[in-house]
Amino acid sequence: MADKNAAAAVMKPATRAYVTLLANDGADDDSFKGVVGLAKGLRNAGSAYPLVVAVLPDVPESRRRVLMDELGCVVREVQPVYPPHYNKLRVWEFVEYDQMIYLDAGFQGSLENIHEKFELNHGPPPAPYVDADMFVYKPSMATARLLLHMIAVMMRPRATIADHVMVWLRIRIADHVMMRPRTTIADHQQAAASSSRQFSNSLTTAKQVMKVFFMAAVAVVTIYLHYY
Repeated sequence: MADKNAAAAVMKPATRAYVTLLANDGADDDSFKGVVGLAKGLRNAGSAYPLVVAVLPDVPESRRRVLMDELGCVVREVQPVYPPHYNKLRVWEFVEYDQMIYLDAGFQGSLENIHEKFELNHGPPPAPYVDADMFVYKPSMATARLLLHMIAVMMRPRATIADHVMVWLRIRIADHVMMRPRTTIADHQQAAASSSRQFSNSLTTAKQVMKVFFMAAVAVVTIYLHYY
């Protein structure tokens, strides 16, 4: 019975993982060496969670095999983002995990007890910021699409004030959804419908107030004309 329980524990999918990004750097192996060093460092630190390597399409199969077969990494191909600096945004799409820690391939911090960072992701999150070599987050397709949309808006050659206002609003939404483990587009559609109903109710109230003022004005004019 104990053997069966142990086997079941081994087969249970991980709900947490570390993740990093790898792009093809040609003859220069610095990025690949960084990922290899990160994988070995986590293994030497006795990590209980896998390292997911998000690879761009140009990463050769030979390097992918080294990461999977020799280092036990989980390799996931992702599509590029423009500008390339924001390729990290793709890691929000790994919704099969409840929580992840992003570690840059050149991460210089200590990997000892790095798993304790999973427990620090509480309280209101800061505004989405991906220019970092380490951050803790909860994957969400809704958040991924919001962040990618914000980048697309900010990269427009002639962004208007309205564009920037919408970006700001979406950042506020992302602040909220990043703390939710499994958010979906349906969540945001429901929130949008609720906001639409509130806006409609506000318009109805405004119309009623304007109607009262109009009727009062008509009454005042009528009285004035009657007596004067």
